[in-house]
Order: sequence, then structure tokens, then C-alpha cells
Amino acid sequence: MLNYIIYRTRIFGEHATFQVGFYRLLYKHEENKIIDQAMNQKNITNYVLISILLLIFCAVFFPVWTGLVKFWYTSEEYSHGFLIFPLSMYIIWQKKDAFAQIPVQPSDWGLFIITFSMLVFIIARACEILTLGPICMILIIIGTVIYFYGFLICKELFFPLFFLFFMIPIPSQIYSALTIPLQLFVTK
Repeated sequence: MLNYIIYRTRIFGEHATFQVGFYRLLYKHEENKIIDQAMNQKNITNYVLISILLLIFCAVFFPVWTGLVKFWYTSEEYSHGFLIFPLSMYIIWQKKDAFAQIPVQPSDWGLFIITFSMLVFIIARACEILTLGPICMILIIIGTVIYFYGFLICKELFFPLFFLFFMIPIPSQIYSALTIPLQLFVTK
């Protein structure tokens, strides 16, 4: 009889442990659901925020893009500008698997870069320095990547982001200052 009570206690004990374990498992599953929902809401919030910032970015830099496209279309030297942005996006797309392995560590330095670039852009537009518009646009893209994803991903994106600078025409003053001495040297 003593053996029967011990055996029965073991069965109930295991059964009780199983039920407690099941409820713990169920609780953890519910907890994971809550965490997943919070993460999905955070991702949705990030996507909405990024979408809003993208719309603002497009609205602010629309005159810059139209000026660049007109310059690329009318200039033989800079007609390659049409290829730069799609090539840069293709390079980024090719590295998408590497991005999945890099931890996301957002940095507030990106916000500093964005703010500084916007201030320079506003001053450049007020002073009609058209060359600084595209440079500020690229710096804002870099700052946004750093703000949302961190320096590690920006480091991985260094070449495609730097490659974007080749779509910006060299200012005519700098171009003349570099080429006139070379022309004089060749004609001597």
C-alpha cells in the first residue's frame, strides 16, 4: 500500500509538473506573442516613420533631382549620372544577405548629420549655391542610415553611398581652375 501511494504521488506529481510546465509553456507562448506583436508594432512604426521621412525627403529635394536630371540630359560629360543611382541600388541589393547578419545599432550621430546637412542645404538654397544641394542630399541619406541602422551597416554601405557622389557635377569654377592650367601647359 505504501508503494501504491508513492507511485500514485509520483504520477500526480509528474502530472502536476506537466500541467504547471504546460501552463508555463502556454504563458511563455503568450508572452512571445505579446513581444512579437510589440516588435511588429515597432517595425510598423519604423516603416511609417521611414515612409513619412521619404516623402518629406522627396518633396524637399525634388528641385535638386530635377536640376540634376536636366544637367545630365544636356551635358555629354555627365550623362553617366543616369546610371549612378540605379547601380548604387543594385550594389546595395547584392549585399542584402550581409545586412541580415549585421546587428542594428542605431546612433544619434545620424540625427546630427541630418540636422547639419539640412542647415547647410537651407543656407545653400538661400545663397543659390546649387552644388551643395546634391551633396547635402547624399549626406542626409548617410545620416538617415546611421540614425536608423548604425555605423556598422553604414560601413557596409560605404561604397554604394560614396558612389552616389559621382552623379554630382563638378562646379564650373573648380572645373575651370583645374583645366585651364592643364590647357596652358599642353599648348606651350
